[in-house]
Amino acid sequence: MNQFAITADESDEVPDLEGKNYADFKLTKLDWIKIRKMHEVLEVPAKIQQSFSSAKFPTVWRTLPLFEFLQQSWRNMAATAKFADMKDSIDRGLENLEKWYRKTEESDVYFICLALDPNYKTEYAEHQWDSEAFIHAMEKFKAKFDLYYKSPAIQASVSTDAESSGGVDPREELRAYISAPLENTDDHHSEQYPILFRMACDYLAIQGSATASERAFSSGALTATRRRNRLSPEMFEALQLLKSAYRNGHIEASEEARNRVIDFLDVFDGDLDDTDKVSGGMV
Repeated sequence: MNQFAITADESDEVPDLEGKNYADFKLTKLDWIKIRKMHEVLEVPAKIQQSFSSAKFPTVWRTLPLFEFLQQSWRNMAATAKFADMKDSIDRGLENLEKWYRKTEESDVYFICLALDPNYKTEYAEHQWDSEAFIHAMEKFKAKFDLYYKSPAIQASVSTDAESSGGVDPREELRAYISAPLENTDDHHSEQYPILFRMACDYLAIQGSATASERAFSSGALTATRRRNRLSPEMFEALQLLKSAYRNGHIEASEEARNRVIDFLDVFDGDLDDTDKVSGGMV
C-alpha cells in the first residue's frame, strides 16, 4: 500500500487525483499500529461468527456463552491502556451487542438447549450469571419441563394418579439430571431421563440436526429419533454455506433465475430444431 502511494503520483498509468496526491495517503508506523489493534478487536467477533457459519452441527447452545465471551473480551480491551484510543468505538459496539443479547431473553430456546447439553447443563449459567437471572431462567426451564411431564395425555393421567398417592415427585428426573456430574457421553439416556429425552428431541429439532445433547439423550437403536424429519450434518453444513454465499454476494437469486431461463430457452430452441428436421421444416 505504501509503495503504491509513493509511486502512483509519478505513474502515467494511474489517474491523477484532484487537489491531492497519492502520497498523502501513505500510512505511518502509528497508522499501522492502530490498524493492528483494530484487527485484534474485530478478530474476536470474526472468529465467533466463523464458528457458527462453518459448523456441521446445530449451534444454538453456543449462543449465550459466545455472546458473553465476546462482551467480556471487549470490556477487558476497553479497560486497558493499549486500546484507550478506541475505547469509545468499543463501547458503542458493546451497546449494540447488549441490544441483541437482550433479544435472547425473548425465547427460552437458548438456555434450554444449553441446559440439555450434558457437558454444561446449568453450571455455566449458575456461575456466570447473577442469581436473579439464573433463577428466572431456571423457573422457565422447570415450567417447560412440567408441560412435558403432562404430555402425552396418557402419561399425564398416570402421573396424576401417582402424585395423588404421594409416590412420585414430578421434578425428580430434572433434579437428578442437574445434580449428576457433567459428562461427555453417548450412553442411552432415554430410559434414565425420558422427559428430558423428549425435550431434547423437540428443542434440538429447532436447530435442524443432532448435537451432543441430543446424542446423549438418544441412541442409534431408538426408532423415535429416526422417525423425526431431521437434517443430516452434511445437509446442515451445505445450507449454512449456501446462506453465507447469498449473504456475501457470491451468488444472487436474480442471476441464477436469469441463467435458468436462458438454459430453458436454449433447450426449448433445441427441441424446436429437432422438430423442424422431423417435420420437414414445418412447426
